[in-house]
Amino acid sequence: MPRESYRNGNLDFEPRFGIAYQVTTNTTFRAAFGQYDDDNINMVLFTQTQDGVAPFFLRDETYQINSQAVPTGFMNGSFPAPAPGSIPQPGDIPPDAFRFVARYLPTPTLYQWSASVQRRLGSSWSLETNYVGSHTIHQLQYVDVNSPALPQGPLADASLQERRPYPGWSTVATWLPMGYSKYESLLVSLKNNPWHGLSMMSNFMWAKNLTTMDPSNSEQGNVDFRFPYIWAGPVDFTPAKSITIGYNYILPLGRGKSFASSAGPKLDKVVSGWTFSGITRFSTGSPISVSGPDNSGGSNTSGSALLDKVAGCNPNNVPGGRDRFHLFNQACFTLPAYGVLGDSTLGSITAPGINNWDLALSKITRTGFPRETGEVQFRVDMFNAFNHTQWGAPDNYGPQSVEPTMGWAFSTRPPRLIQFVLKYRF
Repeated sequence: MPRESYRNGNLDFEPRFGIAYQVTTNTTFRAAFGQYDDDNINMVLFTQTQDGVAPFFLRDETYQINSQAVPTGFMNGSFPAPAPGSIPQPGDIPPDAFRFVARYLPTPTLYQWSASVQRRLGSSWSLETNYVGSHTIHQLQYVDVNSPALPQGPLADASLQERRPYPGWSTVATWLPMGYSKYESLLVSLKNNPWHGLSMMSNFMWAKNLTTMDPSNSEQGNVDFRFPYIWAGPVDFTPAKSITIGYNYILPLGRGKSFASSAGPKLDKVVSGWTFSGITRFSTGSPISVSGPDNSGGSNTSGSALLDKVAGCNPNNVPGGRDRFHLFNQACFTLPAYGVLGDSTLGSITAPGINNWDLALSKITRTGFPRETGEVQFRVDMFNAFNHTQWGAPDNYGPQSVEPTMGWAFSTRPPRLIQFVLKYRF
């Protein structure tokens, strides 16, 4: 074993470069490439595996009893070394399971590249098209290196322990630097400086984000070390398409404006100073995996596995349209045969999308009291202004023969909320 318990390499060379070229007075091209370290190591379970035992996890503390200080207790003297024979041994009944840290853990590496074209449109507007791609290697992926072989062929009648590489032990788990992810996106942005009272920024994004494991579940993919990449698919937090528009419009009302320009002082106090603003977002839903009982004969030691997907069946195409009880086509998924791993992937269905309008109407009225900066601010905020029903993620455990509520929605995003604000500034 190395002195540091495990090695992570010492190749720290990370080239990064970029170029910018002004094609015309109003058009600029930019491109870049960079290599980065991805230090987002699983900071919960993997860290505990590293430092959860002596001598890495010792501390001393001062205890309090009814606010009375007592002598300091040293934890390193409270747990003497176990007697011979008390340490877990192979062949115990039931077999013991444990986790370990691999000997070589190269630092996860991210390669990223981009290209963009920026175009000025007139004196106030600009349009930008930006492509970004990345590829991450050596990501830590949770694996059971003692996963039993599938009960097929000559092993069809073998017991679970007989099918393990190390029959004397149960699960022997770790995180190995074998995972990867690939990301591509196209972003089109239109924005402006204030133009006739209107300020706006809009972004349309198309994205594709693939990975070999579920980042929201402790970097877990298919835990059988023989088939580490069969779950590779879309990440569960990146929608394929989305558009977000933010806007702020000063209404042309009042003295000197396009409307009510000849209003008297009192009427001007009423009609001037109004602003309409909002954020509008349309988005497809994020990808979601569909899982069910492990029917592989113990090969997937996480306790659940992905289902089989019916050939030619699109789970996002629901006959008769989506509703609360059919957020995806449940008939597209079946339980795999015994001793077989499911053939669906991560992100095999798409959650309900977003159609949301957050709007606001505000007014500022100058008072000149107690000094020139005095003003009254009135504001109405409307979240989900049109009260669109936006379903939450569906029950994704199945098939329906196992979970009758598979595909049902049990939650929604918040309904319409309205708040009124009155504020005096002086």
